[in-house]
Amino acid sequence: MVSKLLIWCMFLPAVIITAQESERLVSDQYLSTPTCSVEFMAGTTVVYNNLGKVVSGTPTKDVTVNVGSTTVCVQGGESFELHESGSLSSGVLCETHCRNSHNPKDCYQAGTRAKFGPSGTLISGILTDDADFSSSSTGPRVTFRANTCVNFYSHGRVKSGVLAENIYLEDRGLIVPLSASTRKFGDTGRYRIEFKRGTSIKFYSNIRSYLASGTLAEDQYLTSPYGANRALFQEGSGVEFAISGGVIKGVLAKESYLENGDCRSQFAADSAVHFDRKGRVVKGTLCQDTYLPTLNSRAKFDRGTTVQLDEQGRVIDWYK
Repeated sequence: MVSKLLIWCMFLPAVIITAQESERLVSDQYLSTPTCSVEFMAGTTVVYNNLGKVVSGTPTKDVTVNVGSTTVCVQGGESFELHESGSLSSGVLCETHCRNSHNPKDCYQAGTRAKFGPSGTLISGILTDDADFSSSSTGPRVTFRANTCVNFYSHGRVKSGVLAENIYLEDRGLIVPLSASTRKFGDTGRYRIEFKRGTSIKFYSNIRSYLASGTLAEDQYLTSPYGANRALFQEGSGVEFAISGGVIKGVLAKESYLENGDCRSQFAADSAVHFDRKGRVVKGTLCQDTYLPTLNSRAKFDRGTTVQLDEQGRVIDWYK
């Protein structure tokens, strides 16, 4: 086994980095980064900041780079990128990296690319094991699948990842423990939604980390913002939610009459429908010939036509 040659990049004062120039190297060459000198690989491209320091390139050997107040080893032969301070932004890990010493499963695989924020916090990486994370400072924990990518916001709360198991959530981000008596309704009385294991779930960045999107584990009735519309959405389809609560995009499981402005129209099963922040349909596919208002009059739109509507329910665009 070839031993690692680590080039130790000592921390130096931060400099302002603005990538301005790039160069394709014709031979292996030692060049300066904001914090140290690194040998970069022939036949690869390096990017310089306005001070002539390399902020992106492919080293010939494993390199130890500053990450916040600690260091991380990144693999030679793989490109890395640096933040303004010279701290690591992105690179392929030489060894397992643990984000949180208090959570032994909060660790990320060697040989995979990880991304770090300016403060040194890991914001994206491939899990070594199934791991539990909270979507908010007070909320219950969600289990994410090993060998998949999990992403975090800069404040440390989970942004998105792949579910290790089915889970019930409300569309305002509160997870309620599953029991026979509360399968469909949480403690707040809101209808709970089952999301499918092996699919991605995403949360908003607000302090409560409300649910942003997920994939349905079964056909489920969902309500658009402010209760303006309610429809059955299709198992296995992705749905998106407004930060204030309520579905804003999904695939209909059956033909559905939905409000669009001052009228109701019938929209086709197996087609995507979009709602605005007030819960009104703004895009959908008609399941029958329908007369709808336009900007200047009314017109007939054929079955199977996808229409885009303004907030008054007038057609502003369409295609078939």
